[in-house]
Amino acid sequence: MNIRPVKGVIDRVVNGVAAIVPDDRTREIYVAAADIPGAREGLHVDLVIIPQDNPNAVCPVLGRKPPRPPKPQKIRNFASLVRQMIKTRDRLRATREELGEETGGETDDLQEKIDWLDKGIALFS
Repeated sequence: MNIRPVKGVIDRVVNGVAAIVPDDRTREIYVAAADIPGAREGLHVDLVIIPQDNPNAVCPVLGRKPPRPPKPQKIRNFASLVRQMIKTRDRLRATREELGEETGGETDDLQEKIDWLDKGIALFS
C-alpha cells in the first residue's frame, strides 16, 4: 500500500468531492468531502491519503491532522497605565476639594472623570 502525506488548501467542493491543491503545487487531489469535517473552500488541510492510479479518482483518506487551536493573545502589563490613572484620579480629587462647592458644573465634570478613572482602575487592576 502506497501512502502520501498531503498539505494544501481545498479549492472547491462539488457533489461531495473536495479538490485539494497541494502546497507543493503538484496536481489536484480529489477526496470525499465527508472525510474532512467542515470541508469548505479555502480550508487548509493536512491529510494522509492513498494515491490512485487514475488522476481523477477519489483518494481514500487514512488520517488527518486537526488544525491547531489559535494561540491566546498575550495580555500586556498594565501596571504603568494603572499608576498613571491613579495619579490623575488623585490630582482630580485634590482639584475638586480645592474648588469646594463654588461651581457646581465644574465639580460635576471632575466627579464624572473621577468615576471613569475608578472604573478603569478596577478594570485594569
